[in-house]
Amino acid sequence: MWSFSVDHEADSDNGAPAYIPYSRDAGAKPEAHHRAGKRCCSLCGTGKRWHSIQEVVRRREIMAWKNIVGSPFDLDSFDAYCHSLSWTSWRPSFLVVHNTGVPSLDQRPKGFSKAHIQNLVSFYRDQKGWSAGPHLFIDDRQIWAFTPLTVSGVHSPSWNKLSIGIEMLGDYDKDEFNSGRGLAVHQNTVGAMATLSAVLGLDPSTIRLHREDKATTHACPGVKVRKIELIDEVQRLMAVRHTGEHLA
Repeated sequence: MWSFSVDHEADSDNGAPAYIPYSRDAGAKPEAHHRAGKRCCSLCGTGKRWHSIQEVVRRREIMAWKNIVGSPFDLDSFDAYCHSLSWTSWRPSFLVVHNTGVPSLDQRPKGFSKAHIQNLVSFYRDQKGWSAGPHLFIDDRQIWAFTPLTVSGVHSPSWNKLSIGIEMLGDYDKDEFNSGRGLAVHQNTVGAMATLSAVLGLDPSTIRLHREDKATTHACPGVKVRKIELIDEVQRLMAVRHTGEHLA
């Protein structure tokens, strides 16, 4: 789920740069950007002195924006796209499912647009100071590739380095997940996860919901999303569309 509340932020293994707030979903702790021997900024609550300029510059380099794909796919073209990729420098171990919460389905009556996706760049990169966002944004029409699937993203504090983050358009505490537009989002998400599981050799039983991350406060992806049903649907679709395929 998207969060517009700002705490502090860190999504690298070395913590966040000084002056940049972190969000809990970026994987930080308040002390993450505090170095031993240096009192930190007041955001930490550990002192009033700032890190050295050299440290700030080094950490800003760590947080360099990873760019986005910014392209929409239907299920068939997404499958072909994933088969064209190579995971050489980073390889995920499982998939994490989110819902956007805000916007809800009613707030995006035509799904995501190119402009919406570009606005997310400004939100994650410029407002939050993150190095990336989730990997996919899925609506009732298509699958938008955001952070490249071959690099780690930022979406769940404990699992950023381990997983692909998938955002479903909707608020599934309120929106229907098994009928109407919500069902179309549901089906597109299952299709995307079946492809990713087949191409990456992932066991669908390892699929996780954002709320299962003990380091987050979010109830995402909503009470109407049941993991056991998603796993079963992904397994059944893999048996139909990806027979014999397990490429890891």
